[in-house]
Amino acid sequence: MKYLMLIWLLVASFPLNAESGSYFDPNTGSYYNWAPNIQNGTTVHGSNPGAGSLWTTHIKADGDMHGTDSDMNPWTYNSDTSYYFNYGTGTMCYGAGDLRQCY
Repeated sequence: MKYLMLIWLLVASFPLNAESGSYFDPNTGSYYNWAPNIQNGTTVHGSNPGAGSLWTTHIKADGDMHGTDSDMNPWTYNSDTSYYFNYGTGTMCYGAGDLRQCY
C-alpha cells in the first residue's frame, strides 16, 4: 500500500506517455523506472533491493491504474471513483487524501 501512495506521487511528477526515465528515492532505497506503454500511458517498474521487492504499475491516459504489489498481488485503481482494490489481500480503498478510507 505504501508503494501505491508513492507511485501516485511520482505520477504527478512526470507526464503520461513521457519518455523513459528513472528515479532513486534515497529515503526508502527504492528505484523507479518508467516508459511509455501501448495503452498511451506509462508503465512504472519499482524495486527495493534492500527489501528484496519488485512491483509494477500500468497507468492509462485517463488515470486508471493496475499492477502488482511487492508480494505480486494484482490490484486496480479507478480514477473516476478513487476506488482501489487489491485482489491478493482483499484491501479496498475509497476516496483521496485525508478522506481516504481503506478496509
